[in-house]
Amino acid sequence: MGAAVALLAQTQPATTAIDSYWDSVNPLESKSESEPWRAAPHHKPEEPVLLGPGGLYVGFGLHVVLIEACARWSGFLTIEPLRNVHLAAFRSLGRVFRSTRLLLLPDAMDEGYDAITEALSQEECAARLQKKYGPPQASVTAIPSNAFTAPIPGSHLVWFIEQL
Repeated sequence: MGAAVALLAQTQPATTAIDSYWDSVNPLESKSESEPWRAAPHHKPEEPVLLGPGGLYVGFGLHVVLIEACARWSGFLTIEPLRNVHLAAFRSLGRVFRSTRLLLLPDAMDEGYDAITEALSQEECAARLQKKYGPPQASVTAIPSNAFTAPIPGSHLVWFIEQL
């Protein structure tokens, strides 16, 4: 676990930027400083989980790394500054783990957890997502500013593939 924490220290600038974003939009609940990467209190050695700055959670599977954020998916889709700061952190994490792409999906989709518990590859996870929800949307960086401004039935089923 110590090696993973040391590796994730490289992501500190991008991940602590999430805390800065939240402090800027909610100064009344501002924290004095970001928490460092650390083992989750509930983790088991056979199921390593790390918590990090910006409310990030990283779970390790045999073939994939699952990254969760404390932001709501609807906020990620509709609030560009929130999306940008999280994308920067996700990309930083992806680079640390030498990934070539990210699958971005709401936590309501179980496929991310399945990838961990069933030791799926990223390709198998993407195939399941495509079969169940259809093809990925165009790049998350290309979301038009008005695309998700009103509640859209099924927007919680939208997912993306981002190349790194």
